[in-house]
Amino acid sequence: MPARASLAWLVGLAVAPLCHAQVAGSVGAASDTVPAAILDAPTQAGAGPAASSSTLTQTTLLGIDREWLPAAHDIPIPDHVRDPDNLMRFYIDNRAQWRASDSVYLFSSIKASALEGYGYGNVSLESRSARLDLRELYARTRVVPGSFIDVGRINVNNGVGVSYNPTDFFREHATVDTFTHDYASWTNDRLGSFMVRWEKVFESGTLSAIYSPKLAEPGAIRQFTTGAGLQLDRTNFSNRFMIKANHDFGADFSPEVLVYHEDNRWKFGLNLTKGINEASTFFFEWAGGNSPSFSSEAFQYGISTGAFGPDTPALGGYGGASFQNQLSTGFNYTTLSKLNIILSYNYNQAGLSRAEWNRWFAMGKPGAPSASLASSEFWYMRTYGSEMRQLEDRQTAFLRIEQDDLVLRHLTFATFVVADLETHSYLLNASLDYRISDRWRVQFQAERKFGKKLSEFGSDSTSGEYLLSLKCYL
Repeated sequence: MPARASLAWLVGLAVAPLCHAQVAGSVGAASDTVPAAILDAPTQAGAGPAASSSTLTQTTLLGIDREWLPAAHDIPIPDHVRDPDNLMRFYIDNRAQWRASDSVYLFSSIKASALEGYGYGNVSLESRSARLDLRELYARTRVVPGSFIDVGRINVNNGVGVSYNPTDFFREHATVDTFTHDYASWTNDRLGSFMVRWEKVFESGTLSAIYSPKLAEPGAIRQFTTGAGLQLDRTNFSNRFMIKANHDFGADFSPEVLVYHEDNRWKFGLNLTKGINEASTFFFEWAGGNSPSFSSEAFQYGISTGAFGPDTPALGGYGGASFQNQLSTGFNYTTLSKLNIILSYNYNQAGLSRAEWNRWFAMGKPGAPSASLASSEFWYMRTYGSEMRQLEDRQTAFLRIEQDDLVLRHLTFATFVVADLETHSYLLNASLDYRISDRWRVQFQAERKFGKKLSEFGSDSTSGEYLLSLKCYL
């Protein structure tokens, strides 16, 4: 099928709901919480509106992204992990919620996109991708008052952290084609997993249980994907089970506890927030469980998916699993003048220490024994970390500042810095977001990486990213 015809088919399929229903309002990404409309719906037969009054609530977005990624330096980087110099993406994004009856809701989140990347003067690095992502499609029904069952593809988000969410257990492999370090996009613009979810709402809390079955073998790490497949190797690569409970103790204190099981391993999580005063909030997110080190986990995944042969030596070590702690904690401060400041500390016990970073750099130095293999394993590990949305470093600090209505009304300025506390390098991001009208929006982001060549950000494949986006809400 010609490329233009393929794109037209994808866009036509995604926008089809617009041709059959009137927009009743706007809706964001379907969240884990029970919609207020369902909780408030009448529970007695005949007390609510007739079935013919079912409504569709949706929002549709047309967008164009243009991204530039300047090369960082002369550190050797294998072609298969190099990013193109330039990226252009056209997309249509539709999110909808349909009330089929008083007790049944349907949710969908679909994105059709065409992506083209090119650069480095190497034709083999050119990549075109037309794709349809079915991020969410599920039904929710109220079994009895306060008790709900969801079935389908659901994007489950967990965690109160901002730059790192160790309790977000369903994040692995699910994010596709996210530009820059936009943490909100990493959470919302990703594939859900097929699952069954039960949720019970009490006066002072909620209890939920999730089962997500294995429907495919784990897939290889890849930079671009094409077509309209379900990509089950990204979302349902293992049998997974999770129980989550939270309770409101009053005084602005409602902790959440999670228990998660995957591949004969258990993980446990805790989320809590506590208001300090009217402007400040403390947050704490922790997860713990048996797992190998980050470098060992990446190498084992490469072996299991065929990226490395079974006899390939593990230069980063091939240790067993042990109990590992992960956490993100900090403060969120907001003023009446719409200034928001977030400061957090992130820790991954399985991440790379300063000594381990230095060991990788020494093994990959030109002329060193096994330098070629070390380079291949090192860059595979980093690509794996990006796809898993895992903290590669053992420790980082994060500071974000945002100001709404800066100079102009509807102009938002935001900047954040990620500090690598192991090898002392930094990632700086700054953005301007201007809402021209209710329908039009333009955004610009600039991102730069600082540090010595032999550091986490200083050794990255690009020295920064620049992104210009134009969005139109239909």
